[in-house]
Amino acid sequence: MARLMNVEEVADYLGIASKTVYQNWRTWGVPAVRIGGGDSGPLRFRREDIERVLLRWSIESDATAA
Repeated sequence: MARLMNVEEVADYLGIASKTVYQNWRTWGVPAVRIGGGDSGPLRFRREDIERVLLRWSIESDATAA
């Protein structure tokens, strides 16, 4: 299994602020895992899920530009 990314790593990967990831991950449709702590546990993400969302955004942008 691939290593999970924390919020800070996702933010760095996307070149955005960590706060933006916290505020938008559900809206973006990115699956996340909470490690321990139930609803308040730290978020973790799979890199392939982040890349899938980026690809979807890219395809949607290409379709709207045509």
